Amino acid sequence: CQPISHGFANENYKIITTVGNYLFRICKEQELKMIEYEIKLMHSLKQINFPTAYPIVRKDGNYISKSENKNIVIYEFKKGKEPELNKQTCHQIGKAIGQLTKIPNSREFKKKNVINLPDCLEMINNFPQTKCQYPTIFNNFENIIKQLYEALQVSLPQSVIHADLFPDNTLFDDNKLIAIIDFEEANYDNMLFDVGMTANGFCFIDNKLESQLLKILLEAYEQERKLSSLEKELLPDYIRWGAVGMAYWHLRHLINRPFAKQQSRVEELLARANYLNKEKRVKNLL
Repeated sequence: CQPISHGFANENYKIITTVGNYLFRICKEQELKMIEYEIKLMHSLKQINFPTAYPIVRKDGNYISKSENKNIVIYEFKKGKEPELNKQTCHQIGKAIGQLTKIPNSREFKKKNVINLPDCLEMINNFPQTKCQYPTIFNNFENIIKQLYEALQVSLPQSVIHADLFPDNTLFDDNKLIAIIDFEEANYDNMLFDVGMTANGFCFIDNKLESQLLKILLEAYEQERKLSSLEKELLPDYIRWGAVGMAYWHLRHLINRPFAKQQSRVEELLARANYLNKEKRVKNLL
């Protein structure tokens, strides 16, 4: 048994056995129904040969085990590592999120995105009463949400999205995509959300947008699904939404207990969102 990573939501281990290697995941935050949702989604992903690590079924036909009141799922172990951010990796990720839009029976997977505007607004209203106070972060977050409010009201095409496609949720081997993993945040939302979030994961170096990487990601995505003119118009806002949305994800925890690593990440993401507000290259590119 070898520890792989202990993230905010899961603990992951590589299990080496005489019949192969497996990924042993302790789900620290997901509710049981959300794990079941993810496993059901995996079955549909198999129908389109989506590159991911699939769960291993138990002898009793179930996928979820219990240990000390914790839910555990064992997955295929895919050999690979986090990618470098370059043209090849951006191209393959762009095609993959485009392929994801082709999942069959996507309406069966209706589930609210954890990152959503109403919950962000509710958090803003509760800022004065939170246990931990971060005045600069709170003001910054509120201002960005106000700037994005109108754009986020526009109705756009929806389907299943991964919603958390960052390099640490992918496995590559020599710039070749092996698997996209961690579908625990997957949900049914605007497909443009996935494009904006993935751009945050793969098109920023030193917290600045690399327009050539974004161009390659978009070209690859459109080989699988064309963006509408409205989606192209709103993409800069959705890249900002990806940044501030991830900041919200971390803030949910920070307001109840301080954690220097998460606070630093929130500050980085909000700085990115402010930088993007002044960045013209995204609109020029589109």
